[in-house]
Amino acid sequence: MKNLVFLTSMVLALVSGLSCRCVSCVNKTAPACTEETEVECLGDECMTVFQYINDDGNVTKSIFKGCPDEGKCNKEGSITVGNNKFLFYAECCKRDLCNNQTYQLPANNTRLNGKTCPSCYTVNGTEECVSAKDVACTGSENRCFIYRALIILPDGTVGNYSAKGCTNTFSCEVNFDAAIGVKEIKRDYLWC
Repeated sequence: MKNLVFLTSMVLALVSGLSCRCVSCVNKTAPACTEETEVECLGDECMTVFQYINDDGNVTKSIFKGCPDEGKCNKEGSITVGNNKFLFYAECCKRDLCNNQTYQLPANNTRLNGKTCPSCYTVNGTEECVSAKDVACTGSENRCFIYRALIILPDGTVGNYSAKGCTNTFSCEVNFDAAIGVKEIKRDYLWC
């Protein structure tokens, strides 16, 4: 009986050592959470993801807090398509409820880096968009990309989306599916 109690205690200690309590929330339209809950995450980290979208001058900032996705901690993504800019930053921390603080999205690096890429986008088209001009890449954007998929946008609109432009290495590694409030239903093509 003593062995069973000891073994149970050891298992509980091991299991509790492999998890972390994290703040959980999503706000698709503001950079702060209004309703937060606690969630138990496997591993020892919590994550906060900040997102900035400038859609022809209409700026939206979003936030996600919760359990981390493997390989996405402390990474920054950047995408430019024409006059549109998409930035996201995933920050992780290592203790219970460590992601309960208020954060700010890092500043947008607007410095031109010398790279240019064909640029265009269409919504509800069935073909790849056709680039009329190149866009100048900024900051860490070191690759050109082509993307086509059926997606659901944050406002609930479903459409076939096609885009070309500048991106950075991390954005390609996460396959463009890390956007808060955007759900990819079916990908047709991704090239970086």
